[in-house]
Amino acid sequence: MDLYRQTVPQGGESSLVAVYETVDDLFGIMEFDGKENNYQEVEKKQEVTTAVLSGDGETILAILHLDQKMGKVKVHAGGQSEEFPLDTQEPITMHTLNDSYDDVKIKVFDEQGNLIE
Repeated sequence: MDLYRQTVPQGGESSLVAVYETVDDLFGIMEFDGKENNYQEVEKKQEVTTAVLSGDGETILAILHLDQKMGKVKVHAGGQSEEFPLDTQEPITMHTLNDSYDDVKIKVFDEQGNLIE
């Protein structure tokens, strides 16, 4: 298992979030909060793979973009839209939405504005 990123609880936070990839090409995000483990796992795609973890008043997004170094992400959730850049230093971009959403749509675009699938 490759661990791409792990958070360290700060201040009032009680959970740890880890983003990983398994040897059988599953990409996932998991939250350990001391009570129950909440996770989302998806099959890895060629270009860009996304995982969404909702719960406890927030939605955590993880985007695996091994070959894509520049670009932006557009997120639609709960009737709202948000845009943010891909992390240029890491093969993974993480982002947190300030509410829990069940229906999250993520689109990733390269630096020229072309949709990456």
